[in-house]
Amino acid sequence: MGKSKDNYYQINSIVKLFQMIETLVCREDWELSTLADEIDIPKTTVLRMLLTLKSLGYVDQLETGKRYYATTKLFETGSKTLPFINVFKLAQPVMAELVEKCGESVYLSVLSGIEIVVIAKKSSKHYIRSDSYVGDRFLSYLSSGGKALLSALTKTERYRLFEGHQFELMTHKGITTIDELEKDVIKTRSRGFALVDEELALGIRSVGVPILNHRLEPVAALSAAAPSARIPLKEISVHGKLVVAAGKEISRKLGAPEALSTSE
Repeated sequence: MGKSKDNYYQINSIVKLFQMIETLVCREDWELSTLADEIDIPKTTVLRMLLTLKSLGYVDQLETGKRYYATTKLFETGSKTLPFINVFKLAQPVMAELVEKCGESVYLSVLSGIEIVVIAKKSSKHYIRSDSYVGDRFLSYLSSGGKALLSALTKTERYRLFEGHQFELMTHKGITTIDELEKDVIKTRSRGFALVDEELALGIRSVGVPILNHRLEPVAALSAAAPSARIPLKEISVHGKLVVAAGKEISRKLGAPEALSTSE
């Protein structure tokens, strides 16, 4: 069978390399045989890739011949692209101001398939706080930033995105079907912001809004998260209004019209 148009130009060795890298960074460290089994690539091939990356400074070992781990050089290389993403640059002062106003940790995320990826954060000064990291990935329907971005898509786009997906629960709360997701979208649009009430982790609440560009396309999400003990549900609208205002400010900087809307 011939290659499809989409992968005609793919170099298999590079595909395998990135498959290994994406798995390598999911743990603190790996034994060679365990890593090879996890990605179903021959151990000799994985060893050659690891040693090549080690020679370039992207991988190191705890002891010679022992467990392998990714170094910060991977992050340093990837983070060099962030200043060239307009929303990342424009959001920084707004995020800093939002942290001062709401007193909680603030995140900027982008949609990646059915997940979101944190690309920037400003931490709360509280000792006990929500503390995700840049590069963390979460299922979109379990995070306020993800819910916000999903609410900015059309119904057709959401159904296409989740076609065949088996919804997962991290706590006893959360969305379990596409119909429940659609009901949540209606609530999000009516409320003006997305809400996650201990759905990703017990004891954590968060609110989020989409960031739109000049074509009213969702390009990122702004969210604020905190221990639920510090944000009772009856006070969630106060934090929601602060995040909405900050989100509109970033969207305005990206050229979005003042009257923001989403497609049905």
